Amino acid sequence: SAGGPWHYALDCWRGCGYKEGFCDHFCGPGNACCHHGHRYKPECHAAKWWPVVTMYTCVATHMHESHGHHQAPTPAPQHHHHHHPAPAPQPAPPPHHVHVAPAPPPPR
Repeated sequence: SAGGPWHYALDCWRGCGYKEGFCDHFCGPGNACCHHGHRYKPECHAAKWWPVVTMYTCVATHMHESHGHHQAPTPAPQHHHHHHPAPAPQPAPPPHHVHVAPAPPPPR
């Protein structure tokens, strides 16, 4: 984004298809079409400076398009252990053989 936004201090509303936000093809790579008074997109909240404040204009932004809304990488939460599926059930024990008591000794 060297050299700042394209079409500096000019209206970008039509050039960007009547949309707020990142507008690489009109404002330049990584730059956004934003209005100082109507900041809905996060990249417009993160504008570095405002060439004009009376209309939509191209601004450089601290936000990177590839990251979208997630700027800081969030470490994986550590408190989800109880959500993991239960360990696989143990294989069933072999069928239980009925223990046959030894026959009583024959009567004398």
